[in-house]
Parts: sequence; C-alpha cells; structure tokens
Amino acid sequence: MALNTMPELLAVNDFEVPPSMMINEFNSLAKAFNIQNGVEQSVIDSVKNLAIRNSKKRVILDAIYNHEGLEISPIELDNLLGEQAKINGKEKSEFVSFLYNSGQMDSFIGVLRNRKTVEFLINQKGVSRERS
Repeated sequence: MALNTMPELLAVNDFEVPPSMMINEFNSLAKAFNIQNGVEQSVIDSVKNLAIRNSKKRVILDAIYNHEGLEISPIELDNLLGEQAKINGKEKSEFVSFLYNSGQMDSFIGVLRNRKTVEFLINQKGVSRERS
C-alpha cells in the first residue's frame, strides 16, 4: 500500500544535497561494498547515485520528523537497544557501551528516527487511501 511513499517524496522534492553529506554517504557505501581502487567507472557512478539518493532520503525524513513533531520515547529507544543487543549477541549494557565508545549512538538514534518517520508516513498514507 505505501511502498511508493519514498519514491514519490523523492520525485516531488528535487534538491541538491550538501556535497559533504554525499561524500560521507559515498564513503560509507564504498566501505560497505568493499569498493577498491581500479573499479570500473560505472560502479563508482552507481554508488555515487545511490549516495545522492540516500542523502536526499535522509534530508526528507529528517525534515518530516521535525515538522511533524515526532519523538522517540525512552521506551522505544530501550526496546530497540534490547533488540539490537540480542541480534549482536551482547547484553544491552554492553551494546550501549559499544555504541557510545565507537561513536555510533547518534547513527543508531538516526536509524530509529527514520524508522519512526517511515511508520508515520505509512500510517498517514493508509489513512488517506481509506478516505478516498
């Protein structure tokens, strides 16, 4: 039902992302995909396009999160930390320490913010489709 929400938002919100944001995303993707020097230009171009798209999605989701006044409750954060700790085979306190010590807690919360925003969009789209 709401699978087209993000493509629709990207289509109607055409803007340039800050170069530093795109470069950071590109570097993260290149590391995740283990892209080495000497790779074909078409691969680099594909990763660059994905980095731009991901960066735009992040900007759009962040704007919606802030505009709609969405918030992450302490219970939601606690539940997700517990889930992810279990997935990673760690105690929750150990996992939280790892996130803080590795500087990844902000990214973790960003993922939760994005998840909450997408759920909000899906619920909104579902309501509007039911009314039509």
